[in-house]
Amino acid sequence: MTPHRSAARSGTIALLAIGAVLVGAVPGAAAPGASGSAELAAATAIRERAEARLADLERRRAEVAARLDAASAESRAIAEELVAARARLRDRAVQLFVAGDVDVTVLAVLDAQELTDAVDRRSMAGVGALDAAADLARYRRLKDDHDPALVRLAAELGQVEQQLADADDAALQARAVEADAERKDAQRRAEAAAAELAAARRAASTTTTAPPAAAPPVVAAARTAGPAEVQGGAEAPGAPLPDPPPVSPPESAWAALRDCESGGNYRIVSASGRYRGAYQFDVRTWQSVGGAGDPAMASPAEQDVRAKLLYARRGARAWPVCGRHLRG
Repeated sequence: MTPHRSAARSGTIALLAIGAVLVGAVPGAAAPGASGSAELAAATAIRERAEARLADLERRRAEVAARLDAASAESRAIAEELVAARARLRDRAVQLFVAGDVDVTVLAVLDAQELTDAVDRRSMAGVGALDAAADLARYRRLKDDHDPALVRLAAELGQVEQQLADADDAALQARAVEADAERKDAQRRAEAAAAELAAARRAASTTTTAPPAAAPPVVAAARTAGPAEVQGGAEAPGAPLPDPPPVSPPESAWAALRDCESGGNYRIVSASGRYRGAYQFDVRTWQSVGGAGDPAMASPAEQDVRAKLLYARRGARAWPVCGRHLRG
């Protein structure tokens, strides 16, 4: 999702706290939550574009990898070594820049020779600078020792992989924004339905001739997950959990995040069925942190650990609205 800033959230999601929000419409009435529906439609369109971009880059990466495989297994290994060396070089440049040790122009340099020149123009003290020089020398040796065509193919692979990482991050945030729009839309619809019902009951109480108004029909906006909604069901009982990251916000912050995302319900499923469990994982994001099966059917302990792994990789932006609880 292209949006990287948290939007201010109005109201609460108390209706989600028991794991089932009921919404409805009175026949003939204006559609409740129309503005919310428009917001949800816009969020869905952004998510679909982000996922289309991601799928396109995944296809491109597969094409480049196939070209490398067609050359030889050795070529593939060399290319991956070049890609890894280049990635280390880029990461080192970012680290040095953040530390205030390198000129901003270094960040935009992807060619090893240009990076070398940029480093040579500055006198950078400390272990970080020495490591950067070593990384530069290693990458330069790799380039000099191999066929230029292979080096160009490796550069193409590295570029696609970087674009793929950026697109994956954008898609993650797009899904999170859509999940929040779903919650707000469900809340608006529930509030509108409750207001319509209250108005109908008040009208019925003022006359003795008209029969009492019937409650509006309802449909589930959020529900509890069933055992086989995602192919494969829940992960096998007793499967070992990964270790949580060593540094994480306090448990009180995670409790606040769960309450904001799902009312603390580990079995909740969004209205569309796309976002599941206490942290409203979509299946792809769940799988990216090692999960299997349905997030909403995983144990609370597993959902907690995998949410912390996601935070360690992506930070609070994985939950663009409710993530504010992890920043405090």
